[in-house]
Amino acid sequence: MRFATNLHLNSQGKAGLRLCLVVFYLALSALLIAPLAADTESVARERVYVAAYDYAPYYSSHGNQHFLADLVNSLNDVQNEFEFVIREVRPQDRYSALSAAGCCDLIFFESENWGWQDSGYDYYASPGILRGRDRLYSLQNEYWEPQEHDRIGGVVGYHYQLTNMVTDTGYSEHEYRMYRANNQQTVLNMLRHGRIKFAMLSEEFVNWLAAEDPDQVAGLYESPYYDDDYQTQVIFSRTSPVSVCQLFAYLERVATDPFIQTQIRRYQLRLTRFSSVINRES
Repeated sequence: MRFATNLHLNSQGKAGLRLCLVVFYLALSALLIAPLAADTESVARERVYVAAYDYAPYYSSHGNQHFLADLVNSLNDVQNEFEFVIREVRPQDRYSALSAAGCCDLIFFESENWGWQDSGYDYYASPGILRGRDRLYSLQNEYWEPQEHDRIGGVVGYHYQLTNMVTDTGYSEHEYRMYRANNQQTVLNMLRHGRIKFAMLSEEFVNWLAAEDPDQVAGLYESPYYDDDYQTQVIFSRTSPVSVCQLFAYLERVATDPFIQTQIRRYQLRLTRFSSVINRES
């Protein structure tokens, strides 16, 4: 079968053909431009890398169920200027992570008193956002002053008043019989298996377990005395693209999120300057 190579159209037919061509090119343009627009929108967001080390309930390297993930997701929802991305670091590497040559721009739930002032790195520190406490926990409730033969568990890179805020593992073991593990969960497991008499844990961690896995804290006694009562802050690198004022403005919006409010109450987190929306301590 042979097709005609020339079409002879009247004026009405030509107008219809032109209309079809216009519609076709508009549709084709939309298909080509849409991905570019989406790419432009994603490129427009400047990335802010958030350093995090294993410090449940704020961050857990063993799962996605932690408060930092909830917070970062909400931060990305309430604004379009930045994309906040979590990057895991080791506790002892968090200082260099925020250096000029580091991998990150800021870190949440951190205290200036945890080695930052002696780190040799430049940084900005926000006002306090949450309050927390470390204290001894044990499977017995007869005494809370560790005896000479008692072993204590702690976490590598964590600062404790018990060890005069020194984090060196050899010093902690030799001077205070504190044996350090990679995270609080391992310290709790050491206590359960009788390897230590006392575990130095944060109240936030224990409250988190009570909410998520209450069997893990069954039979656990807490010391009536706390080791440290601290405020956590946001620590910024000098090159952070987001400023303290910008971030706190975003946090005020995040604090109105019912899910965030629920998580704060669920984990019994104690607020300071985190939000004017939720009841907080002065």
